[in-house]
Amino acid sequence: EGALEPRRDFRYVQDQKFGEYEIRLDIVDTSVQTPNTAIDSWPHKIDVNDKLNFRLWVVSSGSNLDVYADKCWATPEVSSTSEPQYELVTKDCATEEGVVTIESNTNKKESLFFNFNAFKFLGSQYKNVYIHCNTSVCHSGVNNNICQKGCVSTVRRRRQASFNSASTDSGASSIDRVSNGPIQRKSGSSSAFQQVSFLSLVSTSLMAFLFAKL
Repeated sequence: EGALEPRRDFRYVQDQKFGEYEIRLDIVDTSVQTPNTAIDSWPHKIDVNDKLNFRLWVVSSGSNLDVYADKCWATPEVSSTSEPQYELVTKDCATEEGVVTIESNTNKKESLFFNFNAFKFLGSQYKNVYIHCNTSVCHSGVNNNICQKGCVSTVRRRRQASFNSASTDSGASSIDRVSNGPIQRKSGSSSAFQQVSFLSLVSTSLMAFLFAKL
């Protein structure tokens, strides 16, 4: 097998309009005394039905920026363009409600938290999962930009598709990409466990990406 290429991207940006800031995508541990502590070990090992918690956030000297998730998706390779792909977040919304949960502060959106039950792509050749996010930032407290609007309903999202995009909103920065991974199943599981689907998710579209019986 090739190198795992562990990565947690930090995007440091210097922008004339938005100043200096850094965008991060962290896997966070919600069980420790200090909430949302970033996990820095790779590969990140998970077990059946483990919940994966991510924090997409922006750090700026003035704490005056909000973050917007244009798109977050999973791939089995370190490259964000590798196939197959599974989309998790679309324009600040869970792509598939009931599978992905999004949490964000209503008044202050320097962070966007999302979580889902861990999964593995179908096929014995796929050992890893990497998560990628295309993201933009906006000035805090400015009405009607995409960061303030956040997730809108599916119907409204279709109607406003051209507006609710970082590439067309003059109040948002250009898109930057951050990634985190790899995520792997823990070793030492029983043979019975190895032969069944890694996770039990009821979503039909997601089932194609889970373990099949060997």
